[in-house]
Amino acid sequence: MSESKKDRSFSKFASQSIKGVAIILMMLHHCFLAPERWEGYTVSFAPFAEKQVVDLANFGKICVAMFVFISAFGITKSCMKITAGSDNKQKTSSYQKTTLIRLFKLLWGFWGSFAVWQIFSALNYRYAFTENTHNYLTVYGKEPESVLYFLTDAFGLSELFKTPTFNGTWWYMSLAIIIILIMPLLYELYKRFGIIVVILAPLLPQFLGIEKNNLTRYLFMLTLGIWCADKDILEKLCNLKIVKNDKLSTVLKFIISTAVLASVFLIRQYDGKLLSEYIEVMDSVIPLFVIYYCYNFVIFIPVIKQILQFIGKHATTIFMTHTFIRAYYFQDFIYSFKNWALITLMLLITSLAYAFVYDSAIKLIGYNKLCDSLITVIEKRLKIKYRKAEY
Repeated sequence: MSESKKDRSFSKFASQSIKGVAIILMMLHHCFLAPERWEGYTVSFAPFAEKQVVDLANFGKICVAMFVFISAFGITKSCMKITAGSDNKQKTSSYQKTTLIRLFKLLWGFWGSFAVWQIFSALNYRYAFTENTHNYLTVYGKEPESVLYFLTDAFGLSELFKTPTFNGTWWYMSLAIIIILIMPLLYELYKRFGIIVVILAPLLPQFLGIEKNNLTRYLFMLTLGIWCADKDILEKLCNLKIVKNDKLSTVLKFIISTAVLASVFLIRQYDGKLLSEYIEVMDSVIPLFVIYYCYNFVIFIPVIKQILQFIGKHATTIFMTHTFIRAYYFQDFIYSFKNWALITLMLLITSLAYAFVYDSAIKLIGYNKLCDSLITVIEKRLKIKYRKAEY
């Protein structure tokens, strides 16, 4: 299928499709990353061995880095617009204001899902829709500090402060908040020092003696996102020709890229020491290559293109809620399908169906419009025009 140069640019379409790929990897990862995930259930791993599926599921952890890349890429494009023709004073002010709005939008989207599942858990506790007892009391406790735990969780900071969380997957909220806060600084450092910032990103925490954490793990990926957005690296790689003949060049690139993809999978999954010692590099370079591979060879394929777009459009809600379906309330249903591929597929379908209904409902009741109205108020107060993300 031929695509125009504009269609092939790494735009909102491409970023949504990559989110779709990341969501699929996340589903597999969360279902089968370790045997305790399906303990007590009969699961067939045919036509593969159990270890092979577990290795593939653990490889799916790169979905986090893929989300980090998309965030860094999009924020960088926004920063590039902010800095165009602005003096230092205007630039600093714009960074502060757009960061505030971006944080508000992130939390506003989170609060909807947070409220729905808190309400569901309370009703489930009262009426026993399911056998699971996951609720406010079992998570936050009965002591007075439970209110503080609840509020910390509601603002996406439970992972940062190591307090109880209502959903284990919500650890990413703390990282997302930190990313939003530090991206303008990283972009300014990149503007000043260029590629040196990218090279030093995986090395600096070790040199400074900083203990490994979620930020140090994905700092390199953040800088790669900045670099790719600034220099159009993905587009250049896709347009790169190995030989003059276009068709032959595409075939050769596909063969070589597929061989490299298989190799990086083996490197990441079959050398635990290498992965542990160089996790910052492994979980940046490898996910970036997977993004390139999907961007060049997967996301424009008919049918697959539409499927990935649909999943990517609802990626945020799926991320926020799929663990409630898989682990907290409907685990018996999900693992009742017995085959590893069917289990993963059913979690995806169920989560996607919920996300579609939820996203349609909050749009219908005006939840999104209220967010837009509040942002308009903030814009007037801050005297700034916030541009919606194009990536």
